[in-house]
Amino acid sequence: MTYIVALTGGIGCGKTTVSNLFKERDIETIDADEIAHAITKPGEAGYQKVVDAFGPDYLKHDSSIDRKKLRQLVFQNNNAKTKLESLLHPIIGDEIDSFTDSASGPFVIVGIPLLLENGANFSSDRVLIIDCPPQMQINRVKIRSGLKTEEVHKIIRAQVTRTKRLEFADDLIKNVSNIDNLRSKVHFLHNIYLNLAFHKSNYCK
Repeated sequence: MTYIVALTGGIGCGKTTVSNLFKERDIETIDADEIAHAITKPGEAGYQKVVDAFGPDYLKHDSSIDRKKLRQLVFQNNNAKTKLESLLHPIIGDEIDSFTDSASGPFVIVGIPLLLENGANFSSDRVLIIDCPPQMQINRVKIRSGLKTEEVHKIIRAQVTRTKRLEFADDLIKNVSNIDNLRSKVHFLHNIYLNLAFHKSNYCK
């Protein structure tokens, strides 16, 4: 039985970077946001569901989903947010289950950015939180995505508070320094997870 580490954190805290550092160590990883993006491309499982639910006004000229427009809607309208989640979460859940069932390594990293907001049905052995100060979050997102400060604030407000998020951490990485510092923290946790996975596999025999 695969040992599952759920990785989450606030926007701009460095979840993808940490996941990629585990991948450098040959650990299998998957990310819920990447799945959501993949399954809503034209011809994929979630695409027609989104089009049927929200209409052609949320399509671009090339018939792809206008993700920016849809994101703005769900941040402003909780009913739309709930509808979108009800369409995509079952498909995302199936993809993650398939990934964990077929994984061959000692443990896997499952990135779920909204684990604490929407992941009540997701079961993991360990929760790893990636954290940084709020102003650092804001600056990183503005540089990365070109969003305005107020737009970033809206995204942060839609997520659980930093205090509540930290309460759920089995493990915590504070991403406040350089990549080498981050790599050393991943190395430390990698060894811990190997040990935990080994004990779980022996226990389940």
